[in-house]
Amino acid sequence: QYKDKIATFASSAAKQKVEIGNIKANWQGFNPHLTIANIDIYDVENRPALTLNNTDIAFSWLSIPLMEPHLADLTIRAPELTIRRDASGNIFIAGINTQGQSKPDLPNWLLRQNKFEIQNAKLIWLDEMRNAPALSLDKLNLQVVSPTWKSLLKNHRITLSALPSVGTNNPIHISADVYGNDVSRIAEWHGSVDAQLKEADLAAFKPWLDYASLTHPMDLHAGVGSANVKLQFANQQVQSMSSSVSLNNVKMQIRTHAEPVLLNQLAGDIGWKNNKTGQKINVEHLTLEASNGLSLKEVSGNFTDTPQGNRSLNFKLASLDLTKIKPYLVQLPIPAEPLQKLTSLSPTGQLDNLVLRWDGNKSETKTYQISTQFRGLGITAHEKIPGFSNLTGEIDANQNSGKIALKSAKALLEFKEILRWPIPANKLEGVISWNITEKSTGKETKIQASNIAISNPHLSGNINATYLMDGKKGGLLDIKGKFGNGNAKFAPFYYPTMLGKPTLHWLDTSILSGRAEDINLIVKGRLADFPFVDKQNNLDAKLGLFRVTAKVSNSTLEYGLGWPLIEGLGLDLLFEGKRMELNANTCLLYTSRCV
Repeated sequence: QYKDKIATFASSAAKQKVEIGNIKANWQGFNPHLTIANIDIYDVENRPALTLNNTDIAFSWLSIPLMEPHLADLTIRAPELTIRRDASGNIFIAGINTQGQSKPDLPNWLLRQNKFEIQNAKLIWLDEMRNAPALSLDKLNLQVVSPTWKSLLKNHRITLSALPSVGTNNPIHISADVYGNDVSRIAEWHGSVDAQLKEADLAAFKPWLDYASLTHPMDLHAGVGSANVKLQFANQQVQSMSSSVSLNNVKMQIRTHAEPVLLNQLAGDIGWKNNKTGQKINVEHLTLEASNGLSLKEVSGNFTDTPQGNRSLNFKLASLDLTKIKPYLVQLPIPAEPLQKLTSLSPTGQLDNLVLRWDGNKSETKTYQISTQFRGLGITAHEKIPGFSNLTGEIDANQNSGKIALKSAKALLEFKEILRWPIPANKLEGVISWNITEKSTGKETKIQASNIAISNPHLSGNINATYLMDGKKGGLLDIKGKFGNGNAKFAPFYYPTMLGKPTLHWLDTSILSGRAEDINLIVKGRLADFPFVDKQNNLDAKLGLFRVTAKVSNSTLEYGLGWPLIEGLGLDLLFEGKRMELNANTCLLYTSRCV
């Protein structure tokens, strides 16, 4: 008998027409309790917008001091609800516009209640703004808890679970801790949202969810698996995101103008934060398996990009196969010029315990720090940079200095445009260090090689050297080497190309065999002046010194075509400037001694 009065009271409170079909009243503890069937709520045009077939209401005695109906509990069972976003971005709940003239008094009143629940509902989401098909959420359960003391802070705790019509056969679980009390002023709301997806096809949600807007410039094209995601939002923008993911068959756009990255597996903790100072991406315990066989384990790091264009990259990883990382270098935030040089070197090998820090912008590197152990390391000779392969050792370097400690076996060294062929190194050990200093004329780099020990079937010995790169005439080189156990059969590997084709041809075809000991190498001077002779090809000590001396024994010499072989030849060999001198001390000609 009171249902019409209650409906009138509810209409006044909600400022929308409310009709009630049937009411049953009892007590729930000390609170009056109503079971209401067939509640019809009308929109501003007096059209039925929402029908609630089964609703439980427990009134709170706080209604008296609050001077409005206040509920201790509100439970709505099995409703069907349509939420629509039109092309202009206006959101309609059951035909009721949450903004503008419709005045969202009813949802705001609901937010002022202690608790309300929706059980076993069906919700249809229509997004005309994204021109997306209808998305249905079945078996939806929603609970909004707003204790009185928290409602004063505009705080609400929301939990939701639902089974979407696409993407997964498992329910999505969402919980939120939000601050706001007027749905028409949603821009003022802030808080956090946690979502759990299990065995979901994330690409299936792309018609309704713009991943790129959440994690720009990254965009997820495909991925199947599970994820726990937490979002922080304010001012109608996602401020941060953290997630624990385990995905398979991932296709992800990392840089706008690069090809998408294809991954067989992606698992770990990923975070993203966006604020006035820029955006930051963090990864922890990341495991990555790429389609080309690249495998990364326990990766941790972060990338920061500021509005001013400043960038920083920091990461650690247990191991890295350089051959398999090459296709993905273009995805890294490396300036175009050093990236082009890096790809031209075609690095190969394995890096272990890699730690990298880089700061710069789109066009330059400001600071960096790298430390790692390497195995099987190699680069292709490019321009004036020597090539090498199968080096083992460790490196520790930054923008000002660095050190490489070598302990290699079965390596290969290539001095393009200096020597004709790569030099094998069965053993290659020693330390190479460098320092970069700022001068008034520009940067200077000083490289020092200390006790470089090399041995192979050709020879064995040690090298000490310094090289000052000061931008003057190719830099200043000071190198001293001492070798023994030389085999003349392999001497052509070490003849410098600057000797010219005629001399190289004579050396190749004339010195056929022999042993070399006490081999000494000296190069001191500016490389542009090498081999340090004047215009008349005479030695010029003011320019520098190039000298190679050796004691050759038991050698065979064929001086020229048609000449008799000279065997058992012992001689002192001298290369100095552009001059070669051979001083024989013993030989056999037709079995007769000739010296």
